[in-house]
Amino acid sequence: MQKKTKQVFIDTLSLLDNLYVKQGLAVGEIEKIIVKPQWNVVIGSHGQSGMSLNFTGIHDLYSKDQWLLDELKIYLGQNLFQVAQQLLNSSEITDLSIGFAALSALSRPFLSPDSLAERGIYILGDMESVRDLVLEEDCVTMVGYGGLLRPLLGRTKELHVTEMRPLELFQSIVIGEEIEYVPKVVQVHAAEENRKILSSSDVAILTASSFVNDTFDDLWDYSSSARLIGVYGPSVSFIPDVLFDSGIDFVFSFWASDPESFVFDAVNDVDLEMALKINHCQRLMSRRSKTELKRKNRI
Repeated sequence: MQKKTKQVFIDTLSLLDNLYVKQGLAVGEIEKIIVKPQWNVVIGSHGQSGMSLNFTGIHDLYSKDQWLLDELKIYLGQNLFQVAQQLLNSSEITDLSIGFAALSALSRPFLSPDSLAERGIYILGDMESVRDLVLEEDCVTMVGYGGLLRPLLGRTKELHVTEMRPLELFQSIVIGEEIEYVPKVVQVHAAEENRKILSSSDVAILTASSFVNDTFDDLWDYSSSARLIGVYGPSVSFIPDVLFDSGIDFVFSFWASDPESFVFDAVNDVDLEMALKINHCQRLMSRRSKTELKRKNRI
């Protein structure tokens, strides 16, 4: 794991340790690991469950061998802290995915509205609220074509997406008097253009899957002159405190407010991300208000 990202997770685990001690809460042990298309899910005791992208299914980019399922059994019954600490030191996508899911599971007790407020973190709204952070004259770039793009369509001077997947997956053809390739309100680029596009953006919104494939440091560096830097996706469903302290302006993720419902969805719904959107809490979070974020100047 690259240097800046690694420090974020060392500090996040340290903060979580302090929070568990302060609250007198028991740390969960892993009861089950669920391997799904796109996602790994860690089910822990005491309602401590979490998830992370695993780069399979529609996100299969690395042509990995089949998961060695028997090897995952060694983590059953282990303390979530131990698993997170061990696997977040790995360079393997498989390990990092389980490690981030464990980190998410550890974070669940401290993502309630009351707990966030105690630590000075605002819940700014749901997915639609991201449109309130951007200016009409902004050039906005999102790394990874995700649902958070939808509220931004037609709202800014320029809207870009960079993608590791084939670009034709994000293109439609309109056949009328002329043949048109759409959409035109968003420009989709190959990931090789990340540095060029992000370095000239006013708002950079980075996919949390970049934690798992260990590209977050690079994307963060490319975005250093942006007015706002955000992170989005289920893989950032861990406490955001250290990210905010490190210069990230906003985080969009999910909170499984009902642990039993989350476990049911993880087992039974093949589209876990859609289940999250329907059955669980989508939150845009920051240490600043919407007004403060909108007024923040570019570096």
